[in-house]
Amino acid sequence: MTIMTQLYKRPVRTSSTALWFFVLMLALGCGKSVDFAAVTKVLNDKVAEFETALNEGNLAGFAVMFKDDAKLTRPDGTYFEGKAAIENWAREAFATHAIESELNFDKLLIYPSGKRAFYRGVYHLNRQPKDGGEIEKESGWYRLFWHKMPDSGWKIYRLNWLNAPTKNEDEDAF
Repeated sequence: MTIMTQLYKRPVRTSSTALWFFVLMLALGCGKSVDFAAVTKVLNDKVAEFETALNEGNLAGFAVMFKDDAKLTRPDGTYFEGKAAIENWAREAFATHAIESELNFDKLLIYPSGKRAFYRGVYHLNRQPKDGGEIEKESGWYRLFWHKMPDSGWKIYRLNWLNAPTKNEDEDAF
């Protein structure tokens, strides 16, 4: 049996479409049983650990959250690739600023395999220069991508911070 797709007006065989969908679901791990409630609890705890390390300026606690090949992207477009580069950036940031953060997430997506997850939310940072300068405020969206490691729990493999209005502005703009 064939059907016509509305977008391209070309025939598509339903049997091949169904086969590809089945192969895709197997590749994503839909056939496995995943305890989504348990994964959600672990990841919520990890996000809390991440925020605590950030607020305390705990370099070791911050760096351990990332995979070796992780990538962190700042709102200005600069990025740091690899755990060592992220750790060097954090070392400088923690040495020059006291950080107060607030991470609120509005979406958690756990992939069907149970091995990858995605958080999206709003962040607010206040950075107080240790030399006594003015507090620097930054707010925006963050996207946090997690990967389940074979032997060491969950690690961040991508962290993207995106510009958005400050906390005092209308948050509906997010």
